Amino acid sequence: MRTRTNFLILISALLLSSCNTNNEKPFVRTLFEEDFVSGKTFTTFADLPPSPISETDLSQYKDLGFNTCLLTEDRVPLIDTEGHLSDSYKQAIRNIGNADMKCWIRNMYNDPDYFECDTEAASKQRSNYGTPYSLKERHLTTEFQEFDDIISGFYQGDEIYQYTETPVEHYEIPEDAPYRYSAMDQYQKLVDWQNEYYPNKAFHVNHVPSSSINHWPIGNTYESFIKYYVNEVMDKFVGDGMKTICLDNYPYRSVLREAISPTYLTDLLTCAKIAKEYNETHDKKSTFGFCVQLHSYTSTQSLGNLTGPMSPEEITYNLYSGLSMGARLIEYFCYRSISTVTGIVNNDGSVNERYGFTKEANRRVLPLQDVLSNFEWQNFYPVRADISNEIENQEAFDNIDSMIDKNNLGCLDINKVSSRLDASIGYFKNNNQDAYFIVNQSAPIKNQINTINISFKDCNQALLYHEDSVQFIKLINGAYRLNLKPGDAYFLIPA
Repeated sequence: MRTRTNFLILISALLLSSCNTNNEKPFVRTLFEEDFVSGKTFTTFADLPPSPISETDLSQYKDLGFNTCLLTEDRVPLIDTEGHLSDSYKQAIRNIGNADMKCWIRNMYNDPDYFECDTEAASKQRSNYGTPYSLKERHLTTEFQEFDDIISGFYQGDEIYQYTETPVEHYEIPEDAPYRYSAMDQYQKLVDWQNEYYPNKAFHVNHVPSSSINHWPIGNTYESFIKYYVNEVMDKFVGDGMKTICLDNYPYRSVLREAISPTYLTDLLTCAKIAKEYNETHDKKSTFGFCVQLHSYTSTQSLGNLTGPMSPEEITYNLYSGLSMGARLIEYFCYRSISTVTGIVNNDGSVNERYGFTKEANRRVLPLQDVLSNFEWQNFYPVRADISNEIENQEAFDNIDSMIDKNNLGCLDINKVSSRLDASIGYFKNNNQDAYFIVNQSAPIKNQINTINISFKDCNQALLYHEDSVQFIKLINGAYRLNLKPGDAYFLIPA
């Protein structure tokens, strides 16, 4: 009996060894979706917001996926005859809160005296976009405290300019037209005000793209311009509230929209890198943000070639590109139509085609906020089309090559990455876990499906996120093939 038992044991051992002749380790799943659930969202809002008085308008706005509403003076007066917060403005804040959104207060003129203006300051002549205006005396400093649970930020500046040898008086804040420099240090008054009274609220400023010439002195770089703001304005905001580095640049600079603007990706990368470098050396972190192009102009002017989205894919491309560089704030421009600018709702408040485009784009993209919140952005890698005459972003990719460290891409094996069309890969990290954001960089209007072969060193599995779904996949020799529709992207966590 013992002899028969030993014989069976020997046969079993031989069978097991024959099934593992290559000494391969048995596959063990180590990645699970529940390990990357954060429950977090980014700040999302649209400029030129809806009426804060109409419950229907606010509901229609929120249905697009926005979680924050920017409150301006366009629909309700900021102050009453005594210079205090008007009743209608207070009610507007309450309405936004009742709609289950947070409220950001807009400094309408980017003016240091906007919230607190005494008699002497009120007598000064001011200029905004080259148009004279005046401020009435007001004393609003403590009056926002009543709404502490609703107000989450102050939009303090839009496209401010660098200090020049001839600084402008504090009460003159020139804007885009005509091009003039204004001193960033004029914003110190607003920084001091918010540090003292609203340190736990966001301090937000937008920045022009590098293509907007004459916004910084000749001989300086766009990088030094953004860093000037970071060092001279943003860094001086010391509260616990979010402080932003937000880029106002759009991918489509031609009516035909057949190509991505060469400065679009490089400007995003410049701001993303500055935010990352700042966060590595400061306990209080900055938040990188970007603007989404939803508008067009209905008359010829200096920016008359800016046209609104012609499909949801043109919006998803804009969103994915910014998020792939670590952005956690999205500002959409614009919601409401005014004068010669057409937004995603018409002048009468009725929705237009762009409303549907935006809703669909947000439905696809915003679910990624949850998993992205687990990771910190590290780097960016451009992937050129396999065939040279298919390359669409040569100028941008050439410039990006000099901005990145190709040795800092984690387990990505760049020697085994290829793409039929232009693509990009954002590199993210959470402790020892790498993750990658793969974006189709072919202009969406060309309607081309891109196939990208991606490979990772010492990996045999991944979680693959796409729109509102996630799937577990096995990698073959560390590799996987992705098909990306126009304006499409995937987020992948390999192990």
